[in-house]
Amino acid sequence: MGKLADKLREIARGGAQPIGFAPMASRAQMPRMIVAAYLDAADGAALAEAIQNGADAVMVPVGPATTDDTLKAASAAGQRAMWGGILVVGGRDEVERLHKAKSDFVVLGSSSINANALLVDGVDKILEIDPSWDDVLLRTVEQLPITAILFRVLGAEDLTIQHILQCQKVVALARKPAFVLVPQSVGAGTLAVLRDAGVSGVVVSPHAVKDFRAAVHDLPPPKRREEHLDATLPGRAAAVSHDHDDEEEDDD
Repeated sequence: MGKLADKLREIARGGAQPIGFAPMASRAQMPRMIVAAYLDAADGAALAEAIQNGADAVMVPVGPATTDDTLKAASAAGQRAMWGGILVVGGRDEVERLHKAKSDFVVLGSSSINANALLVDGVDKILEIDPSWDDVLLRTVEQLPITAILFRVLGAEDLTIQHILQCQKVVALARKPAFVLVPQSVGAGTLAVLRDAGVSGVVVSPHAVKDFRAAVHDLPPPKRREEHLDATLPGRAAAVSHDHDDEEEDDD
């Protein structure tokens, strides 16, 4: 596994309560979410600017028209952070090309990429999924040799409670670290609720990176989930108590 997988493991550890007497400074340095920038084109200058603004990772579209020189420029610009190519066509050959260009990860479209893309070792893979998939299909995602999943929140000016429930469902069923691509209208104030829904990273437009990076820095520790108490129907409780009293009377 590569740098992305390592970062996601650190985030997973940071979300749990440390055991023992770990120094407070080291706990505070634990990353809480990844902020990734989504570029409209594979441009080395735009990638460098997104990283300068604080992006942990940058996703750039890569297709048949993307030249080797463009990939070299992206690789050079991405030395200070992670970068990856977004593939919407192709398969193993395209993933291997990105791997040779020192891409840290690749984003694979589930319905358009040849399945042999999953056979390439040495590069982290993010699978873009459709959150409307049924429960059975979402559960099978766990069996795939991928590092994380990506899904989009579409057609929304802001995140609603239904969107958050959808995030929780996808994370719980797919059982993979999840990235959410949020609309430009969604502000950084939503980060805490997304993190508490189990999301490991957000994918935003380059101009929003600074705000989201600052919001990640200010994130409070995740709230501890309270244990659910088993509900007992009053009628059932009374019946159990009555039966117990009858047994004591019979013993007398």
